[in-house]
Amino acid sequence: MRDELVLFTGRALVCGEHMERRVLREHTVKLGGRVAPDRSASVTVLVVGEIWTGPLRDGQRRYSQKLVYFEELMRRQRRHVHVIDGSGFGELLTGRHARCHDLLAP
Repeated sequence: MRDELVLFTGRALVCGEHMERRVLREHTVKLGGRVAPDRSASVTVLVVGEIWTGPLRDGQRRYSQKLVYFEELMRRQRRHVHVIDGSGFGELLTGRHARCHDLLAP
């Protein structure tokens, strides 16, 4: 996670427990990453949590506004953003690699 700019979306279930954003941020910094305050073209890792509330921008794919933003950004800029879930974040905490999820084409 060294030098990655990380953004969290939704509610993260890490190692079987819902982890507060504050704790997620602390772990990110301990792993050498930086926390993005909001969506930005500079984000390199998007940690996708469960979508509990709020509007879905793309109901068919169940994508929030942030997911749609990053899917469009990756297509437009032709660059990769690592998209991981809470389980993947848990893998990073234990020193393993996280599986990167592909965003579905519209």
